[in-house]
Amino acid sequence: MMAKKRDGLYLFILIIIAICFFVINAPRDFGDVGLSLYTTVVTLDKAHREGGSVLENFDKYKDTTFAFHTFSHPFPIFVMHFLCKITGITPYNFILLSIIVVFGTTIIAFYLGRMLYDSLFGFIFSLLLTVNVFYNVIFQTGTIYYTFCIPLTLISFFTFLRLHKNNSGISKKSVCGVIISALFFAIALFHVYPHALFGFVFSFLFVVSLVFSRLFGKTGLVEFNKDFKLLGIKLYLIFLIFIVVFYFSLTSFWEIYNRVPLGTVLKWSASGEIARNLSVSWEDIVRRLPWIASKTVEIIFTDIDKGYNFAQYGVHSDTSISGHPILNFMETLFFIAGIAYCFIKRSSLHIFCLSTLVFTIGLIVFKYYPPIQRAYFFVIPILTLFMAVGVREVFYGWFNQKVAISRKKVMFFTSSVLLIIIIWNFMSIYHFRVSEGGNKIWLNGLNQIFDFLEESGDKNNLVVFGDNNINTYGTMSTNLYVKNKFNDVIYYNKDLAQKTVNEFGNWMKNTLSTYDNIIFVFPAESYLMGNPGQSFGNYGMKRFYEKFLKANGYPLPSKVVRNPKGVPLHYIYKFNKQWLTKKFVEVKMGETILSSNSIYRIESFYVSGPVEITIKNGNNEWNKNLSFLTDGMDFYIKNTELKEGYIEYYPDFSTLEKASLNTTEIKNFKIVDGNSGLTWIESKQPANDLKYLFNFPFKIKRADVRTNPRIFNDKSLMNLLKIAYSFDNRLYVLLNSIRSNGNGRFGNNDGPSGGGDRQPYPMSGFNEYATYNVFYPESDKLYLNFKFMNATWSNGHVQLSSHDKSTFFKFTVDLSRYLGEIPLISDNSNITISGPEDSLVYLTLSEDIAYPDVQSQLTSLGYNLEDDVYATLGRFQKNSKIKGTRRLDKKTFEAIKKVYFNYFNYNTKNLIPIRLRGPGVADVRRELINNVPSWVDKLFLTYFIKSSGADKKYIDTQDRIKFWQVGGGPSIFRKSEEFVYDGKYSVMIGGDVQRKISITSINYIINPNVVESLYKHKVGFSAFLKADVPNAANLAIGIDYPDGGNERIQSDFHPGDGQWHQIKVIKELEKKPSALYAHIFNSGSVKDVIYADLANMYVDNKGKVDFLINDSFEEWEEIKTENETGLTGSELNAAAGEIVEVRLTERYKYKIVNPRYWQIGGDPALAEKENVEVYEGKTSVKLSGNTRSPYANLNFSMPSLPVADFATKTFRFASYIKTNRIGVANLQCGISYTDGSYEEIYSGFHPGDNQWHQISLTKKFEKPVKLLNVNVFNRGTDESIVYIDNTIYELDGNIQSEIPNCGYEEWDVDGQYKNSFKTHTFSHFILNDTWDIIREKVALHKDAQDVMLELNVKDMKHEQVISIDSFLHFHDPGKELDFAWSFDELSKPINLQKILLDMGYTICGKKDIFDGTISALKKVQNGAKLPETGLIDKSTLKVLFHSLSLSAVNHLQNGDFSKWELKDGFRWPVSWIAAGGARASLHKIDGNDAVAVTGATANSGHLYQTIPKGMIDDEAKGQNYSLMVKFSSPKSNLGRIRLLQILENEELVDNWSDLNSPDGGEIVLRGKIAKNVKDVRVFLWNQSPSEEDIVIFDDANLFIGSYDNMVRIE
Repeated sequence: MMAKKRDGLYLFILIIIAICFFVINAPRDFGDVGLSLYTTVVTLDKAHREGGSVLENFDKYKDTTFAFHTFSHPFPIFVMHFLCKITGITPYNFILLSIIVVFGTTIIAFYLGRMLYDSLFGFIFSLLLTVNVFYNVIFQTGTIYYTFCIPLTLISFFTFLRLHKNNSGISKKSVCGVIISALFFAIALFHVYPHALFGFVFSFLFVVSLVFSRLFGKTGLVEFNKDFKLLGIKLYLIFLIFIVVFYFSLTSFWEIYNRVPLGTVLKWSASGEIARNLSVSWEDIVRRLPWIASKTVEIIFTDIDKGYNFAQYGVHSDTSISGHPILNFMETLFFIAGIAYCFIKRSSLHIFCLSTLVFTIGLIVFKYYPPIQRAYFFVIPILTLFMAVGVREVFYGWFNQKVAISRKKVMFFTSSVLLIIIIWNFMSIYHFRVSEGGNKIWLNGLNQIFDFLEESGDKNNLVVFGDNNINTYGTMSTNLYVKNKFNDVIYYNKDLAQKTVNEFGNWMKNTLSTYDNIIFVFPAESYLMGNPGQSFGNYGMKRFYEKFLKANGYPLPSKVVRNPKGVPLHYIYKFNKQWLTKKFVEVKMGETILSSNSIYRIESFYVSGPVEITIKNGNNEWNKNLSFLTDGMDFYIKNTELKEGYIEYYPDFSTLEKASLNTTEIKNFKIVDGNSGLTWIESKQPANDLKYLFNFPFKIKRADVRTNPRIFNDKSLMNLLKIAYSFDNRLYVLLNSIRSNGNGRFGNNDGPSGGGDRQPYPMSGFNEYATYNVFYPESDKLYLNFKFMNATWSNGHVQLSSHDKSTFFKFTVDLSRYLGEIPLISDNSNITISGPEDSLVYLTLSEDIAYPDVQSQLTSLGYNLEDDVYATLGRFQKNSKIKGTRRLDKKTFEAIKKVYFNYFNYNTKNLIPIRLRGPGVADVRRELINNVPSWVDKLFLTYFIKSSGADKKYIDTQDRIKFWQVGGGPSIFRKSEEFVYDGKYSVMIGGDVQRKISITSINYIINPNVVESLYKHKVGFSAFLKADVPNAANLAIGIDYPDGGNERIQSDFHPGDGQWHQIKVIKELEKKPSALYAHIFNSGSVKDVIYADLANMYVDNKGKVDFLINDSFEEWEEIKTENETGLTGSELNAAAGEIVEVRLTERYKYKIVNPRYWQIGGDPALAEKENVEVYEGKTSVKLSGNTRSPYANLNFSMPSLPVADFATKTFRFASYIKTNRIGVANLQCGISYTDGSYEEIYSGFHPGDNQWHQISLTKKFEKPVKLLNVNVFNRGTDESIVYIDNTIYELDGNIQSEIPNCGYEEWDVDGQYKNSFKTHTFSHFILNDTWDIIREKVALHKDAQDVMLELNVKDMKHEQVISIDSFLHFHDPGKELDFAWSFDELSKPINLQKILLDMGYTICGKKDIFDGTISALKKVQNGAKLPETGLIDKSTLKVLFHSLSLSAVNHLQNGDFSKWELKDGFRWPVSWIAAGGARASLHKIDGNDAVAVTGATANSGHLYQTIPKGMIDDEAKGQNYSLMVKFSSPKSNLGRIRLLQILENEELVDNWSDLNSPDGGEIVLRGKIAKNVKDVRVFLWNQSPSEEDIVIFDDANLFIGSYDNMVRIE
């Protein structure tokens, strides 16, 4: 028991240490091999998706590395492929798997060490392995090739060793052990990588050591170890046989799975690793032996990669570390002690240890040339084994036993030594990862790029990778896989670098019409290996990507990927479709006047050089003198809202004059020209200072300093460059110090790109001492000093170069107190720039609000636009207590939006009328309350009921709370002075008059202009509530999302103790919202009253924000309503049994995309770009009507400048229009004159002949015009379509150009959601369940928000008509109302009253005398042994039909194609699905609706419908059917009708009939419904391969039953 606790403690300590090393220091990115393996996994998944042989698919991708990784070393790919099948493909899977493997290795090492010696040895061995620096370096690569090697070696050897521990011969247990061990050896062999095969070597040497000890044990030369015994020959044979069996089982499975020939793995393995390892000659071995032996000693005991000699190659650079040996000094001492002890002890285990060391070191010496650092990876377990022996024997052997130090002291000393090693190694590997980036060079930060791409992964993205000369992003860019899909990728240098700036802008515009986002990923200026150190890079955006910057207004990155020290690694720029609405303006020296119909805000500045900027917008002026900028200095103002900017300065050492810019003085320096475009500055005396001063009118928050010095490494180590900064020019803080390393030449490195004399002049030695430092000054003044210190006998050996902009200073600056209020840019804004001619200013303008909208907003607020909008703005500013600028400045703009949107939201409540018309309707109020269905909210139901037959009118007065909305029909709602938490009033809210219907509430709609800014913030809503009952009062935050989804987050309930409590609800907005609501609910009954006061909205717990107007409920107003009473007549039930005609109008949100510069008005059901019905050009406008006023329209507001000249001229407005409806399409012109009068003129209507006609109107102006708006109207319903094209206007007969986009060829990219309306009309019978029937019959639009019902009760007499209006609120948008039976599928309405009379029932509305409809129906059901519901369900309807021998029922829904819906931007017939490439459109046959089906290139264009399961019941099965369809076609043999039956055994019964006549007519297909049918589908087919050919179908009927009874109902 004690041993188990001890082992558990050891393992616990080891796991904690592993967490510190491998989780805290976990690799964040791949090396080049790790990235290649990740891409292989991605590509393998892609190859499997495409089907066929994986090898053949790999060949198509033209990259042999995929096949090499998959079949030459298959085990890592095998594991990762199936892991990703479970968890999804992500680069983090590789890191996760590496961490798991390392933890497993730690545990395996412990148990192996315990088996070799004891638990203490296992602990020491596992610990020293886990904390070894080089072991951690290899782990940092994220390369599962390497990380699998040691665990496979250890576990295979461990299982083999265990077989020999206390071996007792052949038994079931020993055979099982042999099989398990063979499995791990087979996996290692399946991996093939040489380092993973050392389990075989160790096992062989172990057996040899056992044989040797048995042979020489009695001589005293070797100490015999009794714990381990040799196995029998049979067990060794079983072991070898199972290795072969398991190996070929694994390879065969992998080959079959990948659909490649058997033997592929063996072939690739042999031709790869085995062939490569047998390619060394003995002559080479002998020749290089001395040098490699010395290099091996250097790598193990001195420096793994001295001077970055290997890493600077760039290939596999992350598998080495400079400045650290495999064994540090303390580890080396214990290693030597371990070797000495093994020589002294000489047991079989010690002989085994010595032999493995000799073998592995010998293998390296004889095999690897030049020495490859990663080849030494497999030596680590051997070296660690000797270290563990040394630690154990030094402390527990020598100190404890020989010196007789107490065991407690030994434990203390041992723990102290191990702790020193742990801390030493931890700091080394931490420095390697953080300061040196793990030597991953440009592959650092790749996972941050993946993370950024993941955020937009569900969009249609184009990713552009930028690099220079090197494939910076490796295989990541060849198969970019994000969010389970491959992203389209192009390369900047290959595809875009040759474009001009204008061509680049056009490419951006065209590309964003196809993609949602363009994401550019560029490498940063430099990747340093050490600091100072070797630089790998392309010197950044200004060097190679100038055209990209200029075409996009010199933007700043969307994200800068940085290393842990803040040094930039990659720049990511993301542009979405909003880019299309921006303007990029280059402002020249002098004055620039911007002319625009819109108001813009300046989104960002880019300024190069010292300039003065003045912006004038009316009386608003903004001026900034940027004289602190100098040549080579660029100033970015990223966002005028964030008040943050960036300054970049690139020193120029081409001349002393340029080099002196921004320096305090420059003496005794000279410029040296290297004759190849490379110049540098150097001192003419031994010691000298180059000092820069940056003095800005704002604080520097962050400074980035990058330099490119070169130093001659004199033997005296005197050459030195120091870089330091100061705020006062007295106390300096050292940033970097670069000193000679004494190698006697320029350059720090010994590798292929290093060592001054190894490179051609003048580049020798540059880029090898590059520095990059980040610090945070928080000061407006900054000194940077470069101290040049040369050896006393020479000058010019310390140099600084600016070549390729490789030296720069970047500053992030705080502009919060500097910028001030920048005016908006509107029509005739003036921007004046003064400064040197070569200075440059770029503005990025973002459209803020359309100018006509300002006028409409002010008008809606009650202001009259008299002289001009500026006078009105002045009055608004005065009333709003804003500075009276008479201009649309920021404060005024925000105030207008704040008031306007709250006013708008209040006045557009989702309230809609229900109108009931019919004879004999009296007290409908009670009937409505009792019969309103659950999907209708009875807001104001009890207050607003009118009747045209009323005999008394009265005025009703109500309290209304300003800026808030009331929901749910509370029993009482008013302001309260009795119970108040704060202030004068609170709000009193009663429960609902019928609790099962809904809950009552007051609601606030948050200003839409601030909603998007709350994305990724925590939003809180609180209010003080008082209630006397529990579970009644609470709060909620409601959220709508752009994709149509919505969410409501509820708070806890008030406890109901009659006291005031502050209730809160908080929600973090993880998705971008489109609308936000605050709700205060009363869920109680009609008697339960709650009080609310002092509401508050806050963001990120930072206190109150001004989102809620009237949040303390102090502002109220009285609403007076004229009502009528004295309703006369009988109840609604008196009309039961009569036919009611139902008209339902639903409102839903529909995305309207405007033709550029034009607006869509009047809430059309459909407004979109049209590509087919075009008068001229490529596109026209397709506009439907709506079901209510105002009429749907396309409108344009004429610019004010030309309108002012219209007086005394004749104005003509004309447009080409096409429609098939009479009296719906015409033109209108609204004219406002300067004297305040207003006039409207109209054109005649389009004749409705479905041809293009130019419709026009003419007006001779007699007085000055102020404003002029033109409209094209569609006055029809939602089903009337008008096409509009080529709009012009003339003055005195001359065509003018002030109407832009008059041919409607340009369209906005981002649309806006507007109200659209759809109507449904059908007939039914008045019953008590009329409301439920309506609910069942209508499938509402998925985004429906409210509904208006009009019910016309018909009877034999039509003299009396009484009207009742009630406001109802539809509160369940998006719910599709299913219907089991559709009455309007009958060819014409059936009079239920007449049917029942014919059956012998006496029907009359007065229930006390006659049966009544419901009673009669119950009797019918009773006679048919059906449930007596009194409703017309399907079974009851069949009984009625059978009793009267009525015509059969059409089993097809919407067979007359009278119902159409908008789906994915197209109109489709309801209940029908288009397939095979067909498209459907609405046509007319004899004035009736029909459907036209196009052909398709797949030769299978068709519509089809699946008959609902409930329609084909047991009674229908086995019956005859008749499918009858009318058709017309321009050609013969195009059309076909088809009925397909899918049986329960999945067999198909397929019948069809072709339409042979080209003229049209009717085709009938007859057959029988199978008794075991599962599904029935009806197809209407166009067999043409051309989309130009159409077949028109109409009146599709499917009758099931007797042929004789199957007739069409006309």
